[in-house]
Amino acid sequence: SEYAPSGTSGAISWQDMKTTLEEMGFTCSLEKKSESAKEFSDKVSKAQCALVLISSGEDDAIWQDTYGHYVTLWLYDESSNAVFLGDSGSPERNRSDVDCDDVYNALKTSSDYQVMYIWSYSEDYNHWKSDGIGEIWNAPDEM
Repeated sequence: SEYAPSGTSGAISWQDMKTTLEEMGFTCSLEKKSESAKEFSDKVSKAQCALVLISSGEDDAIWQDTYGHYVTLWLYDESSNAVFLGDSGSPERNRSDVDCDDVYNALKTSSDYQVMYIWSYSEDYNHWKSDGIGEIWNAPDEM
């Protein structure tokens, strides 16, 4: 996409991410930060996963010196209010449980959106796969 928030780094826009996922059969919604941490955790608990944009400028309890970074939330645990975090920017944080309230506090409010909830997937609506890409992996000649 043409989206480059700082002029020196590029990123994909929220709308382009949503369009791409929908073409691959996912149902998703783009949303702004919920009015409360409770409302946010309720939505995270109902979604299959949530892609969120965080910033240490909002809260640096988990992320420091991070002015905009996408992370993925999985497997909400109601008993501990924790989510399983997918964070490609940090091997230490990646694949760890974090408090959902800490994520809520760090949502980057200067962005058009803060959250993309992924609600469902249907192979029948996966237009990318229906264009002839099969399930059989073809190994490179070197293998």
